[in-house]
Amino acid sequence: MTHPPATRKTGIRIVVFLLFFLAATGTRAYQQAVKLYPIIYLAETADGVDCEALLSLIGHHRHGDRDSNRVFPVFWGNDFFHIAPLFWSWENNWVLLPIGGKVGDGRAVGLVWWGPDVQVVFPFFYRAGENWLLPGA
Repeated sequence: MTHPPATRKTGIRIVVFLLFFLAATGTRAYQQAVKLYPIIYLAETADGVDCEALLSLIGHHRHGDRDSNRVFPVFWGNDFFHIAPLFWSWENNWVLLPIGGKVGDGRAVGLVWWGPDVQVVFPFFYRAGENWLLPGA
């Protein structure tokens, strides 16, 4: 189905107007910046740089010694790596859903979680310290 040329031109004008409106009204903390958000946003400060593109699906941020990047759904930086929503890794911790993970002293395999003071077989059993819960009992 084709649209008449006038309708197509009107639609294009509305989209361009909205893009410029968003770019003009976007609030960011930097005064010296290229503000064409959601297409591109670039700002440099004394301690770093922020760059985002395509509705923030792609980005790079550097402030001091902290560095973070993203190409959605992958996020990475100095001490983390994530593939949303399945895998998260930060410092010495990791989670891979639904397989398992390690967070601090706790461990998990599927729906079974354990640590120094907790044991869980979700949704059948929960124990933390001296307290425990056995649903349905």
